[in-house]
Amino acid sequence: MRRIPTSSPAPYRVSFSTEAWKQIGTMPSSVFQALRGTLARMANELHPRGPQSPQRVILEGVEVIYTWDEATRTLNVTDLRQIRAGL
Repeated sequence: MRRIPTSSPAPYRVSFSTEAWKQIGTMPSSVFQALRGTLARMANELHPRGPQSPQRVILEGVEVIYTWDEATRTLNVTDLRQIRAGL
């Protein structure tokens, strides 16, 4: 008997707030591209396991503040803060 593959859930998406887009406009495109790739991998590989409260992580020299929305399968980036060297 042939097994019918089950469909896997849709991948997570990444969404940026208006404030985050303002910060993106100030960074080099190479930093944004690297950041976007890392966030996409995070969203698809590191499924949320805790509360929906804001989380923080440092990626590509940028502090990323985000929340998970399991209902819409979205990693919502609410703010980005570039980390200054020497601080």
